[in-house]
Amino acid sequence: SAPVAARQASIAAALVEQGRAAITEHSPTRVQQGVAQLQEATALDPGSARAWGALALGYGALYFRTPPEDQPALVARAEAAIARALELEPAQADALSARAAMTPAYGNWLAREAIEKDTIRRTGGQGGNYPRFLLGVGRASDALGLAERRSPVALYPQVGRANALFAAGRIDEADRATAELIRLWPQNYLAWFTRIYFLMYTGRAEEAAEMAADRSGWPL
Repeated sequence: SAPVAARQASIAAALVEQGRAAITEHSPTRVQQGVAQLQEATALDPGSARAWGALALGYGALYFRTPPEDQPALVARAEAAIARALELEPAQADALSARAAMTPAYGNWLAREAIEKDTIRRTGGQGGNYPRFLLGVGRASDALGLAERRSPVALYPQVGRANALFAAGRIDEADRATAELIRLWPQNYLAWFTRIYFLMYTGRAEEAAEMAADRSGWPL
């Protein structure tokens, strides 16, 4: 019935939010929990492109924590989730981002860049990993230009912006950006390491040591 379907969709939407938060924490246990929540979301609301896109991101996060012999099966599941999300919503940002992230870059630079550019085009600049890709090939100014145009206050875009600021030599702004990561995502693995590396690489070893010694702030 319609009321049951609406309730299931509401539960699925909540699971998507919980799952997306979990897969950004980098703890293997939390990533697995997040993937399980996203799988449940797609079961409850199989017509939700956002749920399928988030699940694809989850499989991507899980890929790097999976033994090599089990990775092909995980890639197949990620590709199926990406295909389903894009069938439902051709510009679904999470699915396009997962597609880009799971495309090898090493020795495949031009093909990966083409996918990143397609993702930027289809999502209005809000999806994909293009700023990180550009940083990886030494194009800091281009990376920063893209990162500055992104609007979401979400972990990965903000980490990309902080790293791009640092790589472009805008140290004061990078200082504020990395400190803001800790404020917004306390005890998050990626936020914590982005901040401490920034301190170490800008001659602030004592502050980095104090941060490392503070067990209460260690990433979970």
